[in-house]
Amino acid sequence: MKIKNLLLCGFVLASGIGAGVYFTQYYPEQAEVRQLEKQIQRDYYGGTFKLSDSEEKEIAPERLRVLAEKGYAVAQYGLAEFYQENENNTLAKKWYEKAAEQKMAHAYVELAALEENKSDKKALLEKASALGDAKADYNLAVSYLENDELTAAMLVEKSAKAGYFDAMSSLSIMYREGIGVKQNWEKAFDWSLQTYQRAKALNVAAVDLSMLVTKNINFLFEDTYKQLAIFYLLGIGTEKNEAKAQQLLAERHSPVQNKTLKKILEELSLDELKVEILTMDIPKEYQERVAILEAEMNSNRDPEFWLKLGEKTEDQTKAKGYFGSACDFGSQKGCDKCRETNEKEMKKE
Repeated sequence: MKIKNLLLCGFVLASGIGAGVYFTQYYPEQAEVRQLEKQIQRDYYGGTFKLSDSEEKEIAPERLRVLAEKGYAVAQYGLAEFYQENENNTLAKKWYEKAAEQKMAHAYVELAALEENKSDKKALLEKASALGDAKADYNLAVSYLENDELTAAMLVEKSAKAGYFDAMSSLSIMYREGIGVKQNWEKAFDWSLQTYQRAKALNVAAVDLSMLVTKNINFLFEDTYKQLAIFYLLGIGTEKNEAKAQQLLAERHSPVQNKTLKKILEELSLDELKVEILTMDIPKEYQERVAILEAEMNSNRDPEFWLKLGEKTEDQTKAKGYFGSACDFGSQKGCDKCRETNEKEMKKE
Protein backbone atom coordinates (compact mmCIF):
# COMPACT_ATOMS: atom_id res chain seq x y z
CA MET A 1 0.00 0.00 0.00
CA LYS A 2 2.84 2.33 0.94
CA ILE A 3 4.55 1.58 -2.38
CA LYS A 4 1.35 2.38 -4.27
CA ASN A 5 1.01 5.68 -2.42
CA LEU A 6 4.64 6.54 -3.13
CA LEU A 7 4.18 5.76 -6.84
CA LEU A 8 1.01 7.86 -6.93
CA CYS A 9 2.74 10.79 -5.26
CA GLY A 10 5.64 10.45 -7.68
CA PHE A 11 3.28 10.43 -10.62
CA VAL A 12 1.43 13.53 -9.36
CA LEU A 13 4.73 15.30 -8.67
CA ALA A 14 6.10 14.44 -12.13
CA SER A 15 2.85 15.58 -13.76
CA GLY A 16 3.00 18.83 -11.82
CA ILE A 17 6.59 19.45 -12.84
CA GLY A 18 5.77 18.59 -16.47
CA ALA A 19 2.76 20.89 -16.47
CA GLY A 20 4.86 23.64 -14.92
CA VAL A 21 7.53 23.29 -17.59
CA TYR A 22 4.84 23.23 -20.32
CA PHE A 23 2.99 26.30 -19.12
CA THR A 24 6.07 28.34 -18.23
CA GLN A 25 8.28 27.46 -21.22
CA TYR A 26 6.82 25.29 -23.96
CA TYR A 27 3.27 26.71 -24.08
CA PRO A 28 4.37 30.39 -24.44
CA GLU A 29 6.66 29.35 -27.30
CA GLN A 30 3.86 27.53 -29.06
CA ALA A 31 1.55 30.51 -28.64
CA GLU A 32 4.18 32.80 -30.17
CA VAL A 33 4.75 30.38 -33.05
CA ARG A 34 1.02 30.26 -33.81
CA GLN A 35 0.91 34.06 -33.63
CA LEU A 36 3.79 34.31 -36.10
CA GLU A 37 2.14 31.82 -38.45
CA LYS A 38 -1.08 33.87 -38.52
CA GLN A 39 0.77 37.16 -39.00
CA ILE A 40 2.86 35.78 -41.86
CA GLN A 41 -0.17 34.24 -43.56
CA ARG A 42 -2.15 37.48 -43.21
CA ASP A 43 0.67 39.70 -44.50
CA TYR A 44 1.88 37.31 -47.21
CA TYR A 45 -1.39 36.39 -48.88
CA GLY A 46 -3.60 39.20 -47.66
CA GLY A 47 -5.63 36.83 -45.50
CA THR A 48 -9.24 37.84 -44.92
CA PHE A 49 -9.22 36.88 -41.25
CA LYS A 50 -8.65 39.42 -38.48
CA LEU A 51 -6.10 38.83 -35.76
CA SER A 52 -6.90 39.23 -32.06
CA ASP A 53 -5.29 42.08 -30.12
CA SER A 54 -2.70 39.71 -28.66
CA GLU A 55 -1.88 38.28 -32.10
CA GLU A 56 -1.45 41.77 -33.56
CA LYS A 57 1.37 42.56 -31.13
CA GLU A 58 4.84 42.38 -32.63
CA ILE A 59 7.35 39.93 -31.27
CA ALA A 60 10.61 41.72 -30.44
CA PRO A 61 13.64 40.92 -32.66
CA GLU A 62 15.54 39.56 -29.64
CA ARG A 63 12.73 37.11 -28.96
CA LEU A 64 12.55 36.17 -32.65
CA ARG A 65 16.25 35.39 -32.50
CA VAL A 66 15.74 33.06 -29.50
CA LEU A 67 12.89 31.22 -31.24
CA ALA A 68 14.79 31.10 -34.55
CA GLU A 69 17.83 29.53 -32.91
CA LYS A 70 15.55 26.91 -31.35
CA GLY A 71 14.67 25.89 -34.90
CA TYR A 72 11.18 27.32 -35.44
CA ALA A 73 10.88 27.98 -39.20
CA VAL A 74 8.34 30.80 -38.83
CA ALA A 75 10.66 32.58 -36.39
CA GLN A 76 13.57 32.14 -38.78
CA TYR A 77 11.40 33.64 -41.52
CA GLY A 78 10.32 36.50 -39.25
CA LEU A 79 13.91 37.23 -38.26
CA ALA A 80 14.91 37.23 -41.93
CA GLU A 81 12.13 39.76 -42.62
CA PHE A 82 13.47 41.96 -39.82
CA TYR A 83 16.98 41.93 -41.31
CA GLN A 84 15.63 42.57 -44.80
CA GLU A 85 13.58 45.54 -43.61
CA ASN A 86 16.76 46.90 -42.03
CA GLU A 87 18.66 46.43 -45.33
CA ASN A 88 20.87 43.61 -44.11
CA ASN A 89 20.31 41.20 -46.97
CA THR A 90 23.24 38.97 -46.00
CA LEU A 91 21.66 37.99 -42.69
CA ALA A 92 18.19 38.01 -44.23
CA LYS A 93 19.34 35.44 -46.79
CA LYS A 94 20.96 33.32 -44.06
CA TRP A 95 17.73 33.03 -42.06
CA TYR A 96 15.49 32.60 -45.11
CA GLU A 97 17.74 29.69 -46.10
CA LYS A 98 17.32 28.10 -42.67
CA ALA A 99 13.53 28.39 -42.97
CA ALA A 100 13.68 27.03 -46.54
CA GLU A 101 15.66 24.01 -45.32
CA GLN A 102 12.55 23.15 -43.30
CA LYS A 103 10.44 23.30 -46.49
CA MET A 104 8.84 26.67 -45.70
CA ALA A 105 7.59 27.71 -49.14
CA HIS A 106 7.38 31.43 -48.33
CA ALA A 107 11.12 31.44 -47.58
CA TYR A 108 11.94 30.15 -51.07
CA VAL A 109 9.89 33.01 -52.57
CA GLU A 110 11.75 35.62 -50.52
CA LEU A 111 15.08 34.06 -51.43
CA ALA A 112 14.05 34.33 -55.07
CA ALA A 113 13.34 38.04 -54.55
CA LEU A 114 16.89 38.49 -53.26
CA GLU A 115 18.42 36.46 -56.11
CA GLU A 116 19.74 38.34 -59.16
CA ASN A 117 20.45 35.35 -61.38
CA LYS A 118 17.28 34.61 -63.41
CA SER A 119 17.75 30.84 -63.60
CA ASP A 120 18.47 30.58 -59.86
CA LYS A 121 15.48 32.80 -59.12
CA LYS A 122 13.26 30.58 -61.23
CA ALA A 123 14.56 27.42 -59.55
CA LEU A 124 13.71 28.82 -56.11
CA LEU A 125 10.22 29.80 -57.23
CA GLU A 126 9.68 26.32 -58.68
CA LYS A 127 10.56 24.79 -55.29
CA ALA A 128 8.02 27.06 -53.59
CA SER A 129 5.43 26.27 -56.26
CA ALA A 130 5.95 22.55 -55.71
CA LEU A 131 5.12 23.17 -52.03
CA GLY A 132 1.84 24.83 -53.03
CA ASP A 133 2.77 28.50 -52.70
CA ALA A 134 0.32 30.72 -54.64
CA LYS A 135 2.60 33.75 -54.68
CA ALA A 136 5.35 31.62 -56.20
CA ASP A 137 2.96 30.52 -58.95
CA TYR A 138 2.16 34.15 -59.73
CA ASN A 139 5.80 35.25 -59.76
CA LEU A 140 6.67 32.28 -61.98
CA ALA A 141 3.90 33.36 -64.36
CA VAL A 142 5.52 36.76 -64.72
CA SER A 143 8.80 35.10 -65.71
CA TYR A 144 7.02 32.99 -68.36
CA LEU A 145 4.80 35.72 -69.76
CA GLU A 146 7.09 37.21 -72.38
CA ASN A 147 7.80 33.92 -74.17
CA ASP A 148 5.09 31.51 -73.07
CA GLU A 149 1.75 33.21 -72.43
CA LEU A 150 -0.11 29.89 -72.17
CA THR A 151 2.01 28.63 -69.25
CA ALA A 152 1.82 32.07 -67.66
CA ALA A 153 -1.98 32.07 -67.85
CA MET A 154 -2.17 28.57 -66.34
CA LEU A 155 0.02 29.64 -63.41
CA VAL A 156 -1.92 32.86 -62.86
CA GLU A 157 -5.19 30.93 -62.82
CA LYS A 158 -3.78 28.40 -60.34
CA SER A 159 -2.63 31.25 -58.09
CA ALA A 160 -5.94 33.11 -58.44
CA LYS A 161 -7.94 30.02 -57.49
CA ALA A 162 -5.78 29.72 -54.37
CA GLY A 163 -6.90 33.24 -53.43
CA TYR A 164 -3.77 35.27 -54.22
CA PHE A 165 -5.07 38.82 -54.74
CA ASP A 166 -2.65 40.03 -57.45
CA ALA A 167 -3.32 36.89 -59.49
CA MET A 168 -7.09 37.38 -59.29
CA SER A 169 -6.72 40.93 -60.60
CA SER A 170 -4.30 39.86 -63.35
CA LEU A 171 -6.47 36.95 -64.47
CA SER A 172 -9.31 39.37 -65.16
CA ILE A 173 -6.95 41.35 -67.42
CA MET A 174 -5.84 38.18 -69.22
CA TYR A 175 -9.41 37.17 -70.05
CA ARG A 176 -10.31 40.70 -71.05
CA GLU A 177 -7.29 41.15 -73.32
CA GLY A 178 -6.92 37.54 -74.47
CA ILE A 179 -3.42 37.07 -73.00
CA GLY A 180 -2.57 33.36 -72.91
CA VAL A 181 -6.29 32.50 -72.98
CA LYS A 182 -9.16 32.93 -75.39
CA GLN A 183 -10.68 36.37 -74.88
CA ASN A 184 -13.74 35.96 -72.68
CA TRP A 185 -15.39 39.00 -71.14
CA GLU A 186 -17.84 36.89 -69.09
CA LYS A 187 -14.89 35.25 -67.30
CA ALA A 188 -13.20 38.64 -67.05
CA PHE A 189 -16.30 39.93 -65.25
CA ASP A 190 -16.28 36.95 -62.89
CA TRP A 191 -12.64 37.52 -61.89
CA SER A 192 -13.12 41.29 -61.65
CA LEU A 193 -16.02 40.66 -59.28
CA GLN A 194 -13.96 38.24 -57.19
CA THR A 195 -11.11 40.79 -57.09
CA TYR A 196 -13.53 43.50 -55.94
CA GLN A 197 -15.02 41.26 -53.23
CA ARG A 198 -11.54 40.23 -52.06
CA ALA A 199 -10.47 43.89 -51.91
CA LYS A 200 -13.54 44.72 -49.82
CA ALA A 201 -12.73 41.92 -47.40
CA LEU A 202 -9.10 43.10 -47.11
CA ASN A 203 -10.11 46.78 -46.91
CA VAL A 204 -7.73 47.67 -49.75
CA ALA A 205 -8.21 49.35 -53.12
CA ALA A 206 -9.09 47.18 -56.12
CA VAL A 207 -6.75 49.34 -58.22
CA ASP A 208 -3.14 48.53 -59.00
CA LEU A 209 -0.33 48.48 -61.51
CA SER A 210 -0.26 44.88 -62.69
CA MET A 211 3.07 43.07 -62.94
CA LEU A 212 1.95 41.56 -66.22
CA VAL A 213 4.33 42.41 -69.04
CA THR A 214 4.07 41.09 -72.60
CA LYS A 215 5.72 41.94 -75.89
CA ASN A 216 2.95 44.42 -76.67
CA ILE A 217 1.65 45.47 -73.25
CA ASN A 218 3.73 46.96 -70.46
CA PHE A 219 2.52 47.31 -66.87
CA LEU A 220 -1.21 47.07 -67.39
CA PHE A 221 -3.06 49.44 -65.10
CA GLU A 222 -5.98 47.62 -63.54
CA ASP A 223 -8.95 49.62 -62.24
CA THR A 224 -11.42 46.95 -61.12
CA TYR A 225 -14.10 49.49 -60.15
CA LYS A 226 -14.13 50.98 -63.64
CA GLN A 227 -14.01 47.61 -65.39
CA LEU A 228 -16.92 46.25 -63.34
CA ALA A 229 -18.89 49.44 -64.01
CA ILE A 230 -18.40 48.85 -67.76
CA PHE A 231 -19.60 45.26 -67.44
CA TYR A 232 -22.69 46.40 -65.50
CA LEU A 233 -23.48 49.17 -67.99
CA LEU A 234 -23.35 46.74 -70.91
CA GLY A 235 -24.76 43.73 -69.06
CA ILE A 236 -21.73 41.50 -69.71
CA GLY A 237 -21.46 38.50 -67.39
CA THR A 238 -24.31 39.93 -65.35
CA GLU A 239 -27.61 41.75 -65.72
CA LYS A 240 -27.42 45.36 -66.83
CA ASN A 241 -27.38 47.51 -63.69
CA GLU A 242 -26.70 51.24 -64.01
CA ALA A 243 -27.16 51.84 -60.26
CA LYS A 244 -24.42 49.29 -59.48
CA ALA A 245 -22.11 50.97 -62.01
CA GLN A 246 -22.75 54.32 -60.32
CA GLN A 247 -21.96 52.81 -56.91
CA LEU A 248 -18.66 51.37 -58.14
CA LEU A 249 -17.53 54.72 -59.54
CA ALA A 250 -18.43 56.39 -56.24
CA GLU A 251 -16.31 53.83 -54.33
CA ARG A 252 -13.37 54.15 -56.68
CA HIS A 253 -11.25 56.70 -54.77
CA SER A 254 -12.03 56.09 -51.11
CA PRO A 255 -9.74 53.09 -50.36
CA VAL A 256 -6.77 54.23 -52.49
CA GLN A 257 -3.78 55.12 -50.28
CA ASN A 258 -1.00 55.20 -52.87
CA LYS A 259 -0.34 58.79 -53.94
CA THR A 260 0.77 57.78 -57.44
CA LEU A 261 -2.45 55.85 -58.03
CA LYS A 262 -4.50 58.76 -56.69
CA LYS A 263 -2.93 60.99 -59.34
CA ILE A 264 -3.58 58.45 -62.10
CA LEU A 265 -7.21 58.04 -61.09
CA GLU A 266 -9.29 60.95 -62.31
CA GLU A 267 -12.84 61.60 -61.16
CA LEU A 268 -15.16 59.76 -63.51
CA SER A 269 -18.90 60.29 -63.79
CA LEU A 270 -21.31 57.72 -65.16
CA ASP A 271 -21.95 59.85 -68.28
CA GLU A 272 -18.21 60.19 -68.90
CA LEU A 273 -17.80 56.43 -68.66
CA LYS A 274 -20.63 55.92 -71.15
CA VAL A 275 -18.85 58.31 -73.49
CA GLU A 276 -15.62 56.35 -73.06
CA ILE A 277 -17.36 53.04 -73.77
CA LEU A 278 -18.42 54.33 -77.19
CA THR A 279 -14.77 54.99 -78.03
CA MET A 280 -13.44 51.67 -76.67
CA ASP A 281 -12.41 48.58 -78.62
CA ILE A 282 -15.28 46.34 -77.48
CA PRO A 283 -15.39 42.73 -78.79
CA LYS A 284 -17.70 42.26 -81.81
CA GLU A 285 -20.15 40.04 -79.95
CA TYR A 286 -21.05 42.97 -77.67
CA GLN A 287 -21.37 45.69 -80.32
CA GLU A 288 -25.15 45.39 -80.24
CA ARG A 289 -25.11 46.24 -76.53
CA VAL A 290 -22.92 49.24 -77.26
CA ALA A 291 -25.44 50.35 -79.90
CA ILE A 292 -28.26 50.05 -77.34
CA LEU A 293 -26.25 52.15 -74.87
CA GLU A 294 -25.66 54.78 -77.57
CA ALA A 295 -29.38 54.83 -78.41
CA GLU A 296 -30.17 55.41 -74.74
CA MET A 297 -27.63 58.20 -74.63
CA ASN A 298 -29.19 59.90 -77.64
CA SER A 299 -32.13 60.93 -75.46
CA ASN A 300 -29.76 63.04 -73.35
CA ARG A 301 -30.31 66.77 -74.05
CA ASP A 302 -27.42 68.06 -71.92
CA PRO A 303 -24.99 69.91 -74.26
CA GLU A 304 -22.04 69.26 -71.89
CA PHE A 305 -22.58 65.56 -72.29
CA TRP A 306 -22.25 65.81 -76.08
CA LEU A 307 -19.24 68.12 -75.85
CA LYS A 308 -17.38 65.58 -73.70
CA LEU A 309 -18.37 62.81 -76.08
CA GLY A 310 -17.00 64.75 -79.05
CA GLU A 311 -13.75 65.60 -77.23
CA LYS A 312 -13.10 61.95 -76.31
CA THR A 313 -13.92 60.55 -79.76
CA GLU A 314 -11.01 60.00 -82.14
CA ASP A 315 -13.30 59.42 -85.13
CA GLN A 316 -13.67 62.97 -86.48
CA THR A 317 -16.90 62.22 -88.36
CA LYS A 318 -18.53 61.00 -85.16
CA ALA A 319 -17.00 63.88 -83.18
CA LYS A 320 -18.53 66.40 -85.58
CA GLY A 321 -21.95 64.81 -85.06
CA TYR A 322 -21.57 64.96 -81.28
CA PHE A 323 -20.49 68.61 -81.40
CA GLY A 324 -23.45 69.27 -83.67
CA SER A 325 -25.79 67.77 -81.03
CA ALA A 326 -24.21 70.01 -78.37
CA CYS A 327 -24.81 72.98 -80.68
CA ASP A 328 -28.45 71.94 -81.26
CA PHE A 329 -28.99 71.81 -77.48
CA GLY A 330 -27.75 75.39 -77.04
CA SER A 331 -23.96 75.19 -76.62
CA GLN A 332 -21.98 77.88 -78.46
CA LYS A 333 -18.81 75.90 -77.76
CA GLY A 334 -20.45 72.95 -79.48
CA CYS A 335 -21.19 75.07 -82.52
CA ASP A 336 -17.60 76.35 -82.61
CA LYS A 337 -16.16 72.84 -82.27
CA CYS A 338 -18.44 71.56 -85.01
CA ARG A 339 -17.30 74.33 -87.34
CA GLU A 340 -13.60 73.74 -86.51
CA THR A 341 -13.93 70.01 -87.20
CA ASN A 342 -15.69 70.74 -90.48
CA GLU A 343 -12.94 73.18 -91.54
CA LYS A 344 -10.26 70.58 -90.80
CA GLU A 345 -12.05 68.05 -92.97
CA MET A 346 -12.30 70.55 -95.83
CA LYS A 347 -8.57 71.33 -95.64
CA LYS A 348 -7.74 67.64 -95.89
CA GLU A 349 -9.80 67.40 -99.06
